[in-house]
Amino acid sequence: MKTTLELPDSLLKDATASAAAKGCSLSDYLTEAVQDKLDREREKVAATSPEWMNFFGAFANTPESREETSRIQSVIEAEFGQTDPLE
Repeated sequence: MKTTLELPDSLLKDATASAAAKGCSLSDYLTEAVQDKLDREREKVAATSPEWMNFFGAFANTPESREETSRIQSVIEAEFGQTDPLE
């Protein structure tokens, strides 16, 4: 898919030079950079999320879904963190 990006001149210059040094196209270089950024964000989310959320990726497709899942997790933690009122 093609798209147009607006980058600061200095960033474009640095990216072009780095791509050339690696012997790859600017397109491949930027694709790799974006993929690396996304991977790091996913790892960060996975590290801060309860383990059960890792198995239910369908709930993390949008920011709204992630917020709702986090809200539900907060309710669960609050409920299970309380002592049993019958004791």
